[in-house]
Parts: sequence; structure tokens; C-alpha cells
Amino acid sequence: MRAGDVVPLDVTIGGDLVEAPAGTVIPLTAKRTFWLRVSKDGLTVSRDGEHFGVKPRTPGSFRAGVSATRARGVRAEVVVTTPQP
Repeated sequence: MRAGDVVPLDVTIGGDLVEAPAGTVIPLTAKRTFWLRVSKDGLTVSRDGEHFGVKPRTPGSFRAGVSATRARGVRAEVVVTTPQP
């Protein structure tokens, strides 16, 4: 991936309680150049194209929740933060 590359993220949420519109796509933009390696052991990332699988200084995170306020009503939120080298 090169800085500025855009990768479409297809989002599918469905079930008997909630759903997202079919074909929901969120564009992800690379902030800097990096490399992805896919192998039988999984997915690893490199910032220089040579060193893959280096333990990050700060791990990534995932958070999902629901909130309700008078001003905004009921809202769902998903927050994904990538690891920091």
C-alpha cells in the first residue's frame, strides 16, 4: 500500500434485529506506505517491506457500543485503532 491509496471496506451487518444497507462501503485511505504479507500463519504488516511481524509499541484496539442522549438520540459506535510501531 502506498500513501494515498484507497481501499474500499465492505461492511455487512445483518440479523433479525438490525441491518446496514446492502452494499455499504467505507473508503480507507493509507496514511503512509506499508506492506502486507499474507501467509498460512496469518497477516503481518511492515513499514519498510523487510521487517514483518514486529511487536508493536502500542497494540491496536477495537471497541463497539451503544449510547443515547437527548441531543443525538440512540447511536451505535465502532472504533478501530491500528497498532503503533
